Amino acid sequence: MEKMVKNLHAGFLVHLILIGILAYGFQLIFVYDWGAGFERGIILLAIVCFISLKNSFRLPQIEGKQEAALLYAVLFGLLCWQAYYFLSTYGSSQPIDVGEMTLLASELFWNSFGNPYTNRVVEEPFRYPGLFLEGYKFPPLTLFLYSPLVLTFKVRGLYISNLLFHILTAIYIYKISNHLNGIKRAYHPAVPVILYLSSYLVLYELFRQGVNDILPTLLMLMSIYYFLKDNETRSALFLGASLCTKWLPGFMFGLLLLSQVKDKKRFVLYSVGIFALIVFPFLIWNYEGFISNTILIYALKPGDSTGFLFGMNEVLAKTMFLLFALLFLVVSLYYYLRKRNDRVSLIFFGVVLLTLFLIPLKENHGNHQIWLIPFFSISFNLLPLIKGRTSKD
Repeated sequence: MEKMVKNLHAGFLVHLILIGILAYGFQLIFVYDWGAGFERGIILLAIVCFISLKNSFRLPQIEGKQEAALLYAVLFGLLCWQAYYFLSTYGSSQPIDVGEMTLLASELFWNSFGNPYTNRVVEEPFRYPGLFLEGYKFPPLTLFLYSPLVLTFKVRGLYISNLLFHILTAIYIYKISNHLNGIKRAYHPAVPVILYLSSYLVLYELFRQGVNDILPTLLMLMSIYYFLKDNETRSALFLGASLCTKWLPGFMFGLLLLSQVKDKKRFVLYSVGIFALIVFPFLIWNYEGFISNTILIYALKPGDSTGFLFGMNEVLAKTMFLLFALLFLVVSLYYYLRKRNDRVSLIFFGVVLLTLFLIPLKENHGNHQIWLIPFFSISFNLLPLIKGRTSKD
């Protein structure tokens, strides 16, 4: 082991140090949660700046057998930790409101064909005149994909589903990174998987809290993978599916995808088609209940202490919100004018724009970070584009 360490070149050691710094950043996102929305926002901005700065320099490629062996050894250790955590919490964890409503909504819909958007499946303390806000809070594909195991194993089925989605997420992070490595746009594909699996926040939210944010993230990763593989039809279908589970991260990445696909009409047709097929029956069933519980509640209910602007005086809060809006606009314009033809940059700019969108919102809970961490991990591993080349080279 000592001999192996001596044979590692300095560039690889720099890789390891930088991986450790980002992994520590992921841990800080977990630590600064309730009562620390401002701190969490600052950490997210620091992560964006860190990745941007790191990707401005070209480090030596990780090609040595000893270096690859060390990466896979770390990856194996993380997989063992993941397995231990899942098994040790499997019998004792109880889901929070997000998980509980999936359990109740599944039983309601499949056992009695009740509308999950007009029947009470969650205790919602916020009230608004004329609106029923205690229905299911997510588009229906989330319910459909969790239902098989939830109906079979009850609350344990929720965690088994999350385990399967978690494994698939790690696989697609690897597949995307392996493809990018093959076209000389990324370092070793094990790196982003290591970063993703190093996040205790992901483990805690999936296997303690029972949240479902891994599902839209997985489907968005699949959409990006097929886009990079020149299969725009599958990319469009998985984008539409992601939007049928939660509005984010699909909406943000979908806009960037649309700016790059070759056949925009066909892409929109397939995305909207799958969305309409799944969502429209519930809109027809009771559009007021669906819109109230999946859209209006997030606009109407007050913020909490996970929000970046929480506790600020009104003038300062409005000023900060406008600054984030301006920064969002500037980054969007830069992407459209300078990076729109670089397909690989979509991943980094997508997560940057999603971060800038999330930070000034009224709440920024731990489960929302699951939309960011996989894309941060992939973005960290990107090689800077050599002048005169395109992402297809």
